[in-house]
Amino acid sequence: MCDTMNSSDSGAGDGETRHRRISRVLIIPIFMASGATSLIYETVWARQLHLVFGTSQVAISTVLAAFMAGLALGALFVSHRAQRTRHPLAWYAALELFIGGYAFLFPVILERAEPLYLGFWLMFEPTPLAFGGFQFVLVGLLLLPPTMCMGATLPLLVRFVVARSEDAGWQVGRLYGANTLGAVIGTGLAGFVLLPYLGVHSTTYWAALANLLLALSAFALAGVMGPVPLLEVNSASKVGNRDTEGSLIDPPPSSSRALIIVAGLAGFSSLLCEVAWFRLTALMLGGSAYAFSIMLLAFLLGIGIGGWVGGWMADRSFARGGQTRVLGVLMLIQIQVACWCWIAMYFYSELPFIYVGLYQTLEDALYLMWPAMLALPLAIMFLPALCMGATFPYLVRAMAKSGRTLSHSVGRLYGMNTIGAIVGAAGGGLVLLPFLHMRGAVLAAVSVNLIAALIVGITALSVSGQRRRGVIVVSLMVTLSAIVVVHWHKPPWDPRFMAAGLYSYVTTLSDLSREGVIEAVTGSSELVFYEEGLSSVVTVERDPYDGNIFLANNGKVEASLHDMDTQVLLAHMPFAFAPEAERVLVIGLASGITLGSVTLHPAREIDLVELEPAVVAASHAFDAHNNRPLEDPRVRLIVNDARNVLTLAQDSTYDLVSAQPSNPWLTGVSNLFTREFFELGKQKLRPGGVWVQWLQTYSMGTDDVRSLLATFADVYEYVRVFRVGSADLLVVGSQAELSLSVDSFKEIFQNDQVVDDLQSINVERPEHLLGLHQFSRDTLVELADKEIRNTDDNMRIEYSAPLKLFEDTLIANVTMLDRHAEVTLEGVEDLDGLLALARTYADHDLSWQRAFHTLQYVKTQYPKHPDVIVAYNEALENIRVEQE
Repeated sequence: MCDTMNSSDSGAGDGETRHRRISRVLIIPIFMASGATSLIYETVWARQLHLVFGTSQVAISTVLAAFMAGLALGALFVSHRAQRTRHPLAWYAALELFIGGYAFLFPVILERAEPLYLGFWLMFEPTPLAFGGFQFVLVGLLLLPPTMCMGATLPLLVRFVVARSEDAGWQVGRLYGANTLGAVIGTGLAGFVLLPYLGVHSTTYWAALANLLLALSAFALAGVMGPVPLLEVNSASKVGNRDTEGSLIDPPPSSSRALIIVAGLAGFSSLLCEVAWFRLTALMLGGSAYAFSIMLLAFLLGIGIGGWVGGWMADRSFARGGQTRVLGVLMLIQIQVACWCWIAMYFYSELPFIYVGLYQTLEDALYLMWPAMLALPLAIMFLPALCMGATFPYLVRAMAKSGRTLSHSVGRLYGMNTIGAIVGAAGGGLVLLPFLHMRGAVLAAVSVNLIAALIVGITALSVSGQRRRGVIVVSLMVTLSAIVVVHWHKPPWDPRFMAAGLYSYVTTLSDLSREGVIEAVTGSSELVFYEEGLSSVVTVERDPYDGNIFLANNGKVEASLHDMDTQVLLAHMPFAFAPEAERVLVIGLASGITLGSVTLHPAREIDLVELEPAVVAASHAFDAHNNRPLEDPRVRLIVNDARNVLTLAQDSTYDLVSAQPSNPWLTGVSNLFTREFFELGKQKLRPGGVWVQWLQTYSMGTDDVRSLLATFADVYEYVRVFRVGSADLLVVGSQAELSLSVDSFKEIFQNDQVVDDLQSINVERPEHLLGLHQFSRDTLVELADKEIRNTDDNMRIEYSAPLKLFEDTLIANVTMLDRHAEVTLEGVEDLDGLLALARTYADHDLSWQRAFHTLQYVKTQYPKHPDVIVAYNEALENIRVEQE
């Protein structure tokens, strides 16, 4: 096939020199590397911008839209100008040099822009709509210079490589495909190598260096090749669809407009599908950085191969039947995109079984799970993405006029395609997914592709001179009928099964057979809430047998009645150290139990930050257990990213902050566990203010747990670590001393409502809370001082913790913590209190060591008390068993 593809390059009569043919080959790896660096920049810049503007769906869509708007403007701006330059490669080299230089300076530019962002908020306190508009303008201004340069590169290189229209499709498709395949390489490098091992800043510097090398290579090639000749369009003798020099007859203006519209529709459909597929595969693989890299890699791989092969196919179509045949095949490609997307929807229900099958196959080599997971998004995306990638070179082939004017056509098509992609990405994420859900969004994309096919078909009839009203009417009716059919007979979708979170719970399954998986997922629970929200799929299920209710985000359980102790103590524990707190911030709503427990205290103002609006609706399933906190007039609901809320808040705003975000390995959520975020939080605390942070001890290695603890301890001068149950840590930090004794907890027991709330989780006495204390900051530093801290730059936990998802790390982490746990007897004087403290140690520790040491002390004080003797002997027996 390669010989056939290159046959158009080898004709002796084409007037090309051997140097030009070689240069057209050499430019491919250069443009492929350019695609890799562009994708790396997109990833890095999005991360840096989200730290300032937040990770809400609005903020994410704003950053993506601003980035793609620059690409579109660059392509449209250069489309006319590229065809007039004789030095396109030199201009391309200059653009690559500018992109690299701007990327190198971007952190400084962003730092200078942040005061403008904060100043606008503080000065005007705008409405969400006005503030969103300001964000878009500011982000657009920040990204416009480099992204316009990126968008301009393709028209310039088309001007360089395409001297004749006969191989326009192949040359443009090869450039487009190479650039996209370079983006695949960039995705892999950024997601699996550069960011995990080098961090954000070093990745940026290496990418900038790559741009410098690209620019030097392009300058050198331009110097060797010299100016590109200006080719004139010979319109004297035209035969059929081509003249004697191979130039195309200019398509009628109406045909050109139709093809530009199709380019926009194709871009819209592609990005809408991508948004929906990303949501789907997040349900299957989780929301880690690795999962998103795998999803993007699968999508871009199909686009890149489709673009490369599609260019060659477009030239063959043109050679066999001219523009009419090209349009006919383009129509079939749009129909294929629609068909493959629709057929793939019937395959969605098999994805959970494929995932479990991969786990079962690789159970003895789980390090291969992440690369093996690529099979899931490939199964859904590859074939439709292949056709999506072939669409662009076919559009170019259909629009091509001559080698001289081809860059103009490419710029217009690429610009409109990108504009359509902007609408698809932003509209899909903010409107279509929440209202139509995943199935509806994909079916909407299918409908758009069918409409695009209809437009191309009518255009083909017009170009061939066979435009008949009857044929058009029949085509219109067939298209509308197809749209009705695909929407009427929707593929199956089982909400409970698709949102089962097997990526997190597959290790807990005892039976990995198909029947076993079905039984484990469906079980005895019933679905009481399901909503596909702006950023995630939120479900609530109830088990009628034990009464448990649990809320899940993308299948990962965030709260349930079985972890009431953690949720309740996240509210009450910090009030022991800040009993006079008047203004409180709660990060994360989930079941609303923590917020409801906070409302039992006499705080004057309570701010709640929740990222996903669907969680707010879902929390009402717990109204019988959470004190209905959203009805409390002191509570102010803020639907936004917590980091963005704190960024916009004035310093010294809060007396107490209770932070219970989701797991720290989730992309976006991970930004709430870095040193910079903890520093930001400290700035927002009033003097003597207290911050309590939830941390998990499961699905993370011991080094990850130590890293998070050490990161928190670096920020606060005084730290206390409490362990609730076996899986959760409550880490309390303050710049004021956190005195620990039984008296610290007695004050909150003066509130009858708080006492009732604590008794609901079997906390009867202050000593029960004292017994949850693990250690102070000094011991923490000794435990974790040598660990690498988790920062915005290295993103250690975001890239390290997901690698432990398939390992049972809980016992190792709890054992590590128990070895350093301290015995605290301050203020415990009466016998009942001492016995309660010992019982708490025994119930919560894996070892009986702390309980035994406590009872040794009690035995010296009450040597003959029967309860003491019984408890002491029990502890002694358990110590003996442990030693054996």
